[in-house]
Amino acid sequence: MAPLEDTSGKLELTVLCWNVLAHIHTHWDTELHTGEASSSGSEICLETPAQMRARHVKIVSAIARHAADVAILQEVDSHFMPIDWQGWKGPLPCGEWLEGYTPYRSYSERGEGTVVLLRDATVKRDTSVRTAYLAATEGHGWKTGVVLQAQRVGHPQRPFVVGTVHLRWGSPEQAGALLRSALSSRDPRVPMILGGDFNTPVTNLEALDALLRGHQLMRLATPAGTPTGMHSNETIDHVYASPCFQSRVAVVGPLPSQSARGPWGTAPELGSHDGSDHDGSDHAWIRVELHGL
Repeated sequence: MAPLEDTSGKLELTVLCWNVLAHIHTHWDTELHTGEASSSGSEICLETPAQMRARHVKIVSAIARHAADVAILQEVDSHFMPIDWQGWKGPLPCGEWLEGYTPYRSYSERGEGTVVLLRDATVKRDTSVRTAYLAATEGHGWKTGVVLQAQRVGHPQRPFVVGTVHLRWGSPEQAGALLRSALSSRDPRVPMILGGDFNTPVTNLEALDALLRGHQLMRLATPAGTPTGMHSNETIDHVYASPCFQSRVAVVGPLPSQSARGPWGTAPELGSHDGSDHDGSDHAWIRVELHGL
């Protein structure tokens, strides 16, 4: 289904922003894990293959359910989406299909990265503009990003830029460096949508907000008091957009309950108390419906 066009000639665009939890970062709940030892130490275990598969099935189901025109993802790894996976070639390792999307990825050597998914029926990459794959360097806090220019199917005269970033926790200089790299990778005359895991609660966003405002990007409001990170219980995932975009609906998804102790499965044998209240990650997704261009 193509994006809807209203009577003013402006189009709708649905964006899903989500940190889907990389396998290497699943060591934080040792009580529920009986998997292989983490490289951090023998006393720290990662999720089991069964736990990982159960999570990934839920994540794929959530992405497919939203049918967003653009999905901005963080902490994606080859366990979830191999670097050579394409939607038309076959299922993901968890056995589920994510048909109709084309991925653009930047993975780090440690095994996690960022992805932009474009829904083929509604959005395509503008092949006249080179995609920027931001590497996991020390200056970037060993985190990655992707910035690409896209077009609405049937509306090539209305290009826009999509960016995904994963900022390092507790390192404002490296966070700012990765953001500046993302911003310098686009044509400033083209409207932009930038989202990701900023690892920064709203109360500490002043410097990053100012940097992005300087590039005409405004943070889209999420429902007050709705956390996106399970551990911080803060809104640490954010979406920014150029002024030509207006947000009609911003919805934040569910986080695992404290009693569930994490996003692992729904069955006791998978090491979960009750997995029915989340979509497979320790972060909540943000779904935004934009109206503009």
